[in-house]
Amino acid sequence: MTTAQLRWMPAIAIYTDASGLNLTTTSTDITVTTANNAITVSNFNTLSIKEIVTNINKNKVDCEARALIDVTSTVMRSGSLQASAQGTDRTADGGHLLRYLGPIIKNQENTVLQLKAPTSLSSINSWHARIGVGVIRVRFSDISFTSYPGVSPNAVYTFSVPEYKNQEWSLRYGGPYKDVFGERPRITPYNANLSTSVLRVSNTPIYWKDKNIVVTINEIEQSTSIIKYVDENNGLIYLSSKLDRGSRVKISYSYREDNYVYDAIDLNVNISHNPINIESYIAFYLKPVSAEGALISGTRNGPSIFHEITNTAIAGQNKVARLIPSTKDTDTPMYEPVIYLGSIQVRQSTRYDDIELIDTRTRGGGIYPDMVGETPAIWRESEFYYDIGNLSGVPIPGNAVIVIKVPDSIKDSDMQKDEIFERSVRSMALGVVPVFDGLE
Repeated sequence: MTTAQLRWMPAIAIYTDASGLNLTTTSTDITVTTANNAITVSNFNTLSIKEIVTNINKNKVDCEARALIDVTSTVMRSGSLQASAQGTDRTADGGHLLRYLGPIIKNQENTVLQLKAPTSLSSINSWHARIGVGVIRVRFSDISFTSYPGVSPNAVYTFSVPEYKNQEWSLRYGGPYKDVFGERPRITPYNANLSTSVLRVSNTPIYWKDKNIVVTINEIEQSTSIIKYVDENNGLIYLSSKLDRGSRVKISYSYREDNYVYDAIDLNVNISHNPINIESYIAFYLKPVSAEGALISGTRNGPSIFHEITNTAIAGQNKVARLIPSTKDTDTPMYEPVIYLGSIQVRQSTRYDDIELIDTRTRGGGIYPDMVGETPAIWRESEFYYDIGNLSGVPIPGNAVIVIKVPDSIKDSDMQKDEIFERSVRSMALGVVPVFDGLE
């Protein structure tokens, strides 16, 4: 929801060291006059505030214009800029003011139409992009009707996310709340200062009411008294007892969902999910749900969000107009505009060729040459000197077998077979297979 009001707001301040600066405005033109120069910005109703400031400054008149507000990228309306006739309307530091009359918007929503990353990135769960909800109305006056029949430059297209209201909501609370059962949280080690272990869940904000969080440890459901404190916005659950190392913890809880979870494609590229899309770009875009003065393929009930798998990020950004699906394969295709939300790519953070090996071994130094051969036997660390040991490390036989004959005195002793075996192979190199002779 938004609130709007109309008032004359300071929009542009113009400063000069020359005498006699005068501002005059009509419904479409602005004229800046000094003792030495004059510049007129015509048809300001086709420009934004930033463009008006640029046009004044680039003409090198003996004054400087500064933008005081930014009305997004929207052009001014006719008559929406005005200067005082007497030139008495000034800023605190002496700038001459141009004021703007138009809607001043203040957002009251905590969401906006935008692409967001998945919340849960566990390897065993599916990863779904999220779309912030909202409503915008747009004209596409820059799209040529002759090049893209079906798109009207005067039509007003409405974009929203009607799918949001059709999600699977909590059976207990309904929308906008969702339930999660048996999630494996991240566990922070016991903090002695706080006398607590901390669990972190994937979805926020947590809906913490009437002891509605269930903690299960090693398949045993715990009393709600185990919960010491809940940080709802950050998804942190503080426990009143210490967790043992290796404890299997699961959490069931509810949370508020302000976004639409787009589950038409799984972004998890692990082998058990969707590995074929690794390093591809998933482009997300919106189709209009209604249009005043044009035909579209969608309806007010959606769906409105779609995706396409591309090889580059720029391929997704090139979505300016798309074929209406119902006329896709005809000789006279019709078009409708879309809004590109963004692309998500899942890729490996490092590759094997990104690894650089650095040899940190030093020279042996100080060992007599005739002692080099026997030194490692009495001083193991010498193997790690690059001028004494092997350049590639300690060699390991790739295929070898040794036969171990166990003396009768050992076989007749109280020593168990497992102990005999362990002592016999304790100093054996890797890759060697022992065969015991006479030990069954």
